[in-house]
Amino acid sequence: MDINARSGGHRSHPKKRGVEYQRSDVSFRQEKCPGGFVLGDKTDSDNALGYYMWSISDNRLIMDAVTAECHGFSEPVASRGVTIEAILERIDVEMRDQVAQAIFESITTGVFFDQRYKVNLPDGSKRWIVAKGRAIFDADNTPFLGIGSVRDITLKKAYQFEPRQ
Repeated sequence: MDINARSGGHRSHPKKRGVEYQRSDVSFRQEKCPGGFVLGDKTDSDNALGYYMWSISDNRLIMDAVTAECHGFSEPVASRGVTIEAILERIDVEMRDQVAQAIFESITTGVFFDQRYKVNLPDGSKRWIVAKGRAIFDADNTPFLGIGSVRDITLKKAYQFEPRQ
């Protein structure tokens, strides 16, 4: 059961016993960046953090709704899983080899996967993604599972100032 449901939407502050505060959600403006992209009303919120699980032996990457949207897959397809190659195909060609190499290093050496990359969506739009994760190894030191998270940073990238030349 959700903690807010038990307390009627209120929670006691852990350091100030007896003092209650109302949990409120942050409101967001639905503005389009120059590329025309808005991720629902979840931009820059914790709700915009997506998760994935990759069964390495089956080569099946299962995504939640946020991760699916970030990579341009429908929720039904994402919940059944796609191959890692299907993900790589959507990554911008200039970044694809770098991301593929980072995936390879993660599943062969166990290093943490931490990449920023641009995704080319089927509708022609583009998104910038931060993906983080790690491979899980069995007793024989064979990678069997990749788990991680993704965050869409398209708006952040759109409003960054480019250095002067």
